[in-house]
Amino acid sequence: MILGYALRKFARELGIEKHRGVACGIYKNYPVSMWEGIASKSFCISGQFDAETRKTVESRLSDIDLFAYRVLFYDIEDMWIYFHFEDNPGTMERFREIFFLLVSILDECSISSPDICPKCRHSMNGQGLWSCLDLGLYKVCLYIHEDCLASVEQVLNQKKTLYQEQERNRRIAEEQFSSGSCGRGWTGALGGGILGIVIMIILYIVGDTLSALGGMLTGYLVIKGYHMANGDPGKKRAAVIISISIICVLLGGILAPAVHVGMLLYGAVPSGFSNESIWALYLNSLRGYMITYDDTVVRVIAGSLFFLLFPMISPFIELISKKRSAEIHWKKIR
Repeated sequence: MILGYALRKFARELGIEKHRGVACGIYKNYPVSMWEGIASKSFCISGQFDAETRKTVESRLSDIDLFAYRVLFYDIEDMWIYFHFEDNPGTMERFREIFFLLVSILDECSISSPDICPKCRHSMNGQGLWSCLDLGLYKVCLYIHEDCLASVEQVLNQKKTLYQEQERNRRIAEEQFSSGSCGRGWTGALGGGILGIVIMIILYIVGDTLSALGGMLTGYLVIKGYHMANGDPGKKRAAVIISISIICVLLGGILAPAVHVGMLLYGAVPSGFSNESIWALYLNSLRGYMITYDDTVVRVIAGSLFFLLFPMISPFIELISKKRSAEIHWKKIR
């Protein structure tokens, strides 16, 4: 927790002091604390907030576009009201507006004296302690009895442990689901690739250079098939999509002229030819076609691979940045 210049100035305006990176004190009838984090600003008002007060605050806040005030999230509990802001230029002005709005709402409610402990509801006789409590997702700063602080920390630690256990179970379930769906994703991607090959063949028959656009369509169909089959959203996704797309585009570039030659020979073969003779004629015709139009075939395959890059940009970036993303994630955790 830190306290920047703008927040220190606001704290002095409210008549509260800085203690170990947190501005805390009594403003009007409320124990108030505020601090800054990494690209964030927060404030907390502790006290006794019954169900009626919480309902009133929630109702009044529901009429406000808090996102426009850069509020990332807020929490209203029986012992605190907490607001967390995204810190950008201009945030301090919105921070002030929300703070004074909340104070005006609380002024309309029946709030006990700030010297009353929010936990045991007994007078602290000016001996209350300011204490920052880690809730796992965020921190709050409470003005509370020293004896009550231990019991509150115990309850919060139990909730934090439960939350961590739920998160661990959720991650395990996601990993199990992810590994189990890789085969389905591969099947869906292959189905989309086969459909892309058919489209490439049709485009080649209509106009050989048009089949190059089939590479782009094949890439989109592979991605679509992978997602429709509920494929693994993890690191394997990019490798499966890119590899199947390239293989299908190469197959489409080879099969398109082969099918085209077959259609040209269909109905032109004299009667009486055996199957072996028809097959030999087809292979010779295909060989001659590939020699005559080899530039066209190469151009189609190269063009298809080029247009394949457009739908492949996203999974390709995911594939090559896998290690870098892990390093960035580690730095954030640290």
